[in-house]
Amino acid sequence: MNNSFSFRNAFESLPANCQPEVKQKIMDKLNIKETAFYRRMKGIPEPRVTEAQNIEAIFAEYKIVDVWGAEVDMVEAEDETV
Repeated sequence: MNNSFSFRNAFESLPANCQPEVKQKIMDKLNIKETAFYRRMKGIPEPRVTEAQNIEAIFAEYKIVDVWGAEVDMVEAEDETV
């Protein structure tokens, strides 16, 4: 999937022990359930400006400022190193 509104890479760059807390903060802030969280993490649907600002603010608490970007498929990443 090539979606510039995905925050999956940022989420996965968090330490594993912080991920549940960040997930809960995003779910609470956006007032969404877990299934919707995973769709949002993939960039579906495209976030509204206020949602994007809220997500960025949560990641900023963990010193992550590069939040948005297409998900990197591991197969594609390996191909690029060859």
